[in-house]
Amino acid sequence: MSNKPAQALLPLEIRTATPSSVRAVNRSIMLELIRRHYPISRADLARLTGVFRSSVSDIIDELVSEELVEEKKTDRTICAAGRH
Repeated sequence: MSNKPAQALLPLEIRTATPSSVRAVNRSIMLELIRRHYPISRADLARLTGVFRSSVSDIIDELVSEELVEEKKTDRTICAAGRH
């Protein structure tokens, strides 16, 4: 141990998650779950992730509009685009 006087603690610059960064992480997680478990329902995505069903629906709607995933309307099952 050093006998030097303790330096004043400098404030740490802590960056917290923003709503957009949380959404980006959730989107990435859902894409990975769809890739691994397709076909999978929105309800199952919500159960597996713990994300609110309304947020899952918003993210899936976005992914569908970007043509990254396809959804079978009869049972709301989500498939990876081009893999059905």
